[in-house]
Amino acid sequence: GYLTEQLCGVFSGRYQEMRRQRIRVTLESRKLPVLALNEVFVGEKDISHSSYYEISHDGSPSERQKSSGLLVYTGSGSTSWFVVPLPLFDVHLPCSGSTSLAYNMNRVSSETVQKLLHIAGEIASLPAELSQPQLAQNVSEVFNYSNVFGGEEQTMAFTVREPIIRGIFAVGRTHGFAKTVKVVSRSWNANLVVDGHYCTDFPNGSTALLELQDSDSLRTLTSSSPDSSPRLHQHSPHS
Repeated sequence: GYLTEQLCGVFSGRYQEMRRQRIRVTLESRKLPVLALNEVFVGEKDISHSSYYEISHDGSPSERQKSSGLLVYTGSGSTSWFVVPLPLFDVHLPCSGSTSLAYNMNRVSSETVQKLLHIAGEIASLPAELSQPQLAQNVSEVFNYSNVFGGEEQTMAFTVREPIIRGIFAVGRTHGFAKTVKVVSRSWNANLVVDGHYCTDFPNGSTALLELQDSDSLRTLTSSSPDSSPRLHQHSPHS
């Protein structure tokens, strides 16, 4: 089977080493006992309530935001539950207020792209072929793939889920990359979820610092056997 092929490849010296980045979370000067291989989600425990927080990244000025939640993830997390031609699988355990997955949160459907192309065609008087289903499918696939990056890359990505823009609340960037992300809770009943299974309260006024440290990376080995298809498997945050 697949596992046997991988082990034979490793024991035969046919393997590639990768240092997968993991997110360290420091909550009120206390380092959480787990590291995030995939993602950290910040949001209200009751999903019918909007999340309220302040966010800054890489030392930028803080911004007050309201949204359905904030997701910060690694390259490994960017492919969670997303099937590509070389099958990549991650396993998540359920948790109250558990995370939405990075790929699906950023995903744009071909139907949405087709509608946008149709509107653009009408505004700019472009050929009707612009809104053909196959073109919309190709565009959506290219866009969705663009949100995927390598698990070894020393950066995190963040996505604001369903931002609310009104009054004092603005969202300068709904998606981006950063080395550090600082979040101050302004919610009354929020939690912080690591990799879908470790939950901790994130009450009003609490500060969470999310960052990458070289010492926190996870050493993984992948067989380079020509007969095996590379796959990504969930590793325990305690590894």
